[in-house]
Amino acid sequence: MNSAESGFTFSPKATVSVKGLTQKPTVMIPPLTEGQQTTLSCTAPGLCSGSDPKITWTWRGAGEKDSHVTGNITAVKTENLPAVTQRHSSTFTFDPSAEQHGTNVTCKVSFTNNITTEETVTLNVNVNYVKKPVITGMTTVKEGDALNLTCSVESSPPSVVTWTKLDSNKNLQSENVIVLQNDSGSATLVILNVTAEYSGQYICTAEHQITTLTTPAEVNVKFLPKFLSSPPCEVQSEVLTCVCISEGFPLPTITWPMLEIPSEYSVITNQSSHTVINSTVSVKRRNYTTVECVSSNEIGKAKKNLTVRINELKQGDPLYAFLITFIQLQAIITFVIGILLSATICCLAVKCCRNKRKKSGNMAEALEMVPTQAVPLIDAGQGVENDGTHGQEESEEGAQAAGQSAPDGDVEPREVE
Repeated sequence: MNSAESGFTFSPKATVSVKGLTQKPTVMIPPLTEGQQTTLSCTAPGLCSGSDPKITWTWRGAGEKDSHVTGNITAVKTENLPAVTQRHSSTFTFDPSAEQHGTNVTCKVSFTNNITTEETVTLNVNVNYVKKPVITGMTTVKEGDALNLTCSVESSPPSVVTWTKLDSNKNLQSENVIVLQNDSGSATLVILNVTAEYSGQYICTAEHQITTLTTPAEVNVKFLPKFLSSPPCEVQSEVLTCVCISEGFPLPTITWPMLEIPSEYSVITNQSSHTVINSTVSVKRRNYTTVECVSSNEIGKAKKNLTVRINELKQGDPLYAFLITFIQLQAIITFVIGILLSATICCLAVKCCRNKRKKSGNMAEALEMVPTQAVPLIDAGQGVENDGTHGQEESEEGAQAAGQSAPDGDVEPREVE
């Protein structure tokens, strides 16, 4: 550096190269509200001159890879400042949604010579949404164990979650029932020492401002089979009939151990619900005083002895009166049929006898021949004045004359009808 009268003289300019950039871009995020358009801005670090940097936006969800954001990204703006300095920035405009709450947005600034810097921010979207309740836990438990179900609702702001049992308008309140609630939008249902009466449908309800959502859960309690009221075995018409009704979950099966030969009896089984079953057995009468019924499922088995009752028809029973009337009616019908058959047989016999007599008479008349004496013929013009008596006398006289002897030449035979 040389001095002169007019001032100072400097040597040629020197080039300064910065290899590391520690400053980061500045990202400005206004309050975010779901459904309202918002603009984010990113400003490159430093106030310097030179070539324009490259600014890019990337989006990263929870556990996702980086991806370029979708929206309106404006071109990089350059703002001239005093002393030949410049400020570079970029803006990003989009519509926030509930799905973007908690996601990350990164602004990356690239300079020449592969020098880059970036800044990542997390979006906090003020949303008003609610999702369908989700129930977790075992809905099938064994009698005596504890039922533990949790209902969770994702919403903003948090929802009020309650548990109810079907056919009940109130929340569950019992010594064995515990409902744990918190401010994060979930509730846990705990029932200690559960019994079969707790089986049924439970409803999880989420109330979010003016919206109400529900999710059902079908609770099944496994329990040992037990017998319901059933009539005693009955014997009618030498047939023994027994009915056995049992309840349990899973649905039990009913067997009859005393009836060993399947071909000698028939069994009809009906399922009246998913827990109740009834079985009816019919067998030829034996010397049974009791019949054993066994109901079993995967929890265990139960046994019951059914007494045998013999039903004998008494005079006052409606069935007895019906049988007596039936027997009397059958006897009357048999008597009438016998009379009709007898009359028919007699008519046929009489008709046959008459036909036989008629046939015999015709044959005798055809074969009978009477010999008579020759009678002179009456002239055609002669009238017959004699009545029937005179004619009969002439016939008798002719017959007597026929008995007298006459020459063979003067007598000729005559056929008489």
